Order: sequence, then structure tokens, then C-alpha cells
Amino acid sequence: MASSEKKITCTDGTESQEAGETLIQSESILEEKAILAAIVDSADDAIISKTLDSIIISWNHAAEEMFGYTAEEAIGQPITIIVPPELQYEEPEIIQKLQMGIRIRHYETIRVRKNGTRLDVSLSISPVKNSEGKIIGGAKIARDISEQKLAERQKDEFISMASHELKTPITSLKGFTQVLLRRFKQQNNEDAIRLLARMNRQIDRIIRLINEMLDVSIIETGQLEYHKEVFALDALVQEIVETVQEATLTHQIIIEHQESVQVFGDKDRFGQVIINLLANAIKYSPHANQITVRVEIDSDEKNAIVRVHDFGLGIAKVHQQKIFQRFYRVGEQKNQTLTGLGIGLYICEEIVKRHDGNITVESEEEKGSTFSVMLPIARELEKKTM
Repeated sequence: MASSEKKITCTDGTESQEAGETLIQSESILEEKAILAAIVDSADDAIISKTLDSIIISWNHAAEEMFGYTAEEAIGQPITIIVPPELQYEEPEIIQKLQMGIRIRHYETIRVRKNGTRLDVSLSISPVKNSEGKIIGGAKIARDISEQKLAERQKDEFISMASHELKTPITSLKGFTQVLLRRFKQQNNEDAIRLLARMNRQIDRIIRLINEMLDVSIIETGQLEYHKEVFALDALVQEIVETVQEATLTHQIIIEHQESVQVFGDKDRFGQVIINLLANAIKYSPHANQITVRVEIDSDEKNAIVRVHDFGLGIAKVHQQKIFQRFYRVGEQKNQTLTGLGIGLYICEEIVKRHDGNITVESEEEKGSTFSVMLPIARELEKKTM
């Protein structure tokens, strides 16, 4: 190493090896900073840093192209110059999380360009610390997802239009089937009754799929209506279990435990959640014959929990958080014969979130899955409004 060491002659004529090593370290740091700066400036995503007062302190080339401000125009300005007026509240919330050391990942929102046009962006924001470990600001990566969002909106519009167009003829077909069923029952024609009953079940399945597609399009526009009231959750679960049990010959649905509890929400919408979970439990346990259901109250007596457990195929860890995403389907070969649009659980999660609850899954491949839905117990004030 002697040949590569730099030595500095001090004022008294002596050489300091220690000073030479310091110079090498300084040059190395400068080199690393230069490389990092080059990476940031050549990145396709906008990379911006700001103080805890929301003042922009760095602005890369991609940020210039994305938002229309040059670095000279942006640096020193508040980050809110790219935030729409109605979303100004987001910045204090982001700063609060940064001060707590919380990283924000893939936060989808809207930002505004210098010319006033808007774009959909996905933000990832991390706290920036000084040499003493104190948080002094934030580093933000902004990705333009406008094309992705446009494609999603076009798909939603198509789904909504197709669903509306399908609903009228399917409803008519359902009515004609029921008329024929009644006539053949009067004639005691067992073969016709059996075939029409099978047709009726398939029509019901198509109607459920159409309704799910309509719900998705309505959810995306934020217009899904809820008619909330206080209702007995245990009674609702009992009623739905009995209804689903009548429609299946392959599985026995057992209520293992049931506590009396009331919640505040849309009874029909929450019933839709339970029906979906039971239908999935049946579908994804083709080699089992039993589903168990529990209605519980948590240890704090603040939340009611409904658990639906099957003994079926199970879900791999890698898929367990993704299954609540819209149109997500587990793509493993063993599940290729199981049909579905991948929107049922998405709708369930949206409904549960609108009730201030949450839905989770615990699963192990080849051993089954347990879906748990947690809802706040109805407060006394809500009960008095009944």
C-alpha cells in the first residue's frame, strides 16, 4: 500500500502519513457522491429531496421533465407547488410520518405540472438523516403512472358498460327459468326439474359475477352506497350459513362457536362479504367436505370477529397479501381449473374498510385457509339511534 499512499508536507517540513490517508478518504467520499449524483440525475423517476419544512433542496432531470420546473425554479420553493389545492392536506401528513421515521411506499396520488395539467403518480418517500442520526428531511421518488391509471379507467368503463348490457337479458332468462321450473314441478317431470335447477344455479352464478363487476366500477368512482344500521352479527352469519348450506351438496358448513354481538353497518353489504368467503371456501377445498365458521369477540371487547376456515388447497405466502388486489388470481397450475375474475376479495376488503374493519388471511398450502373479518362492536350511541 506504500506506493499508493499520499503524504503531505507539514509547515515544519515533516510529512504526515495520517494527513495523506485523510485526503484519500475525502477523495473517496467525493467520488461516491459524484457517482450517486450521476445515478440520481440519470434516473427515469423524479427524485426530489426536501427539508422538514417542505422546502425543495434537490430536483433531478426526470423531475424537470415530469413537472415542467427547472431545478433552478424548483429548489428553494415549497414542495406544495406540485400538489393540487384539494390535496394540500397530504403534505403535513407526509412530514409527520417522516418525523416519526416512517417510510411511505407506493402511495398513489395526483400531482400538478407547471402548466397546470395533472398526472397520476406513485410516491415512495424515505426519511433523510444527518451524521448524528437526526431526521432532517425526506427523499422522494415519484413515478408517473398516468398511462396505467388511464388503462384502468378505460377497463372500468368497459366493465360497467358490459355489466349493464348483460344484466337485462340475464334477468329475463332467470325469470323464464323459474316459470319453467314451476310448470315442470306441477307435471312432476323430474328430469326437466333437475336440468332446469342446474341451469338456474348457473344463471345465479352469472348474476353474481355481473353484480361483482358492477360493484368494482362503482367502488372505483367512490359511489358504492351503504345503508348503515345496528344489527346482530351472529344472527346474520347464522342466516347466511343456512342459505349457503342449502345450495351446496359437497360441503358441510359448521358454526363451531357463536357469540351474541351487534355491529353498526350495512347488513346486506356485510352479508355479501360472508357469502363470498363461504363460496371461496367451498371452491378452494374441492377434496374436503367441511367448512367451519366462528363468531367471536376479541379480548378487548371492542371488535367482533368472523372466521371462515376451510381445509383446502391453501395459499402460498407470496400470494397472501396480493389476493385482495383487484383482478389478482393465484396463477399456480393446480388452480387453473378454478374459475373466477379475481375481484370478490377486492370487493370484500373495500366493504370491510368502509366499516372501519379489516380482513386478513392465514393459510398453509395443502392444509387450508382461515379468513378473518374484524368489525367494531356497535357503540351505545349507535344502538340508541335504532
